[in-house]
Amino acid sequence: MENNNDKSIIEIITEAVKERFIPDQQSAEINSLKALAPVSLSKIEVLRLQRISTGTQGWRTLIIAFLNSSKDIDDALQWSASCKDELLDPEASDLYLIIIINEISLTVEECISIEANEKFCRKFILRPDESLNQLMERTFLTPVIEASIDEQILDPFTVALRDTGLLEEWFNNKEQQNWRKIFLSGKIGAELIDQLFGDMEEESLE
Repeated sequence: MENNNDKSIIEIITEAVKERFIPDQQSAEINSLKALAPVSLSKIEVLRLQRISTGTQGWRTLIIAFLNSSKDIDDALQWSASCKDELLDPEASDLYLIIIINEISLTVEECISIEANEKFCRKFILRPDESLNQLMERTFLTPVIEASIDEQILDPFTVALRDTGLLEEWFNNKEQQNWRKIFLSGKIGAELIDQLFGDMEEESLE
């Protein structure tokens, strides 16, 4: 693997989110989170992202660890735990750990197993034969669907909505369009759940 990931990943991320998020890489909060990293993590980055024009002040925090060996993964996980304790709610639930290992010694299956454990935060590991851009596509950093997509094209997301509508009577065309709009907004986590199911909870209380 080329050893230039630490030089390009921040640029890749900020370019991918420039129309949806305001990046922060130099605030006091950034320095505070960096200070929590074990000394064994010789190369780290922290990037905080605030959504543009949503009226909310919450930040999503990306902590990025560049490891020389898979043996250092535990130290990266320890750092994520410390960062989660440092952040206040709801920002603590919007913490993401990205791991870049210079010498890949993990199989794809091992990477998937580590990513599947969401203790402390969501985790993403650069997999064997995966580019940084492909890694970004697995995160919230790229939209689920391009907003400019031709509505006549049945993309996989539209097909999934349609098929669900065939199985669930309540999931009519209006509801499908509402879900599509919410997913296109780029919201994730608790914010996304509130948007999708908030109305249902209110109706159940009536």
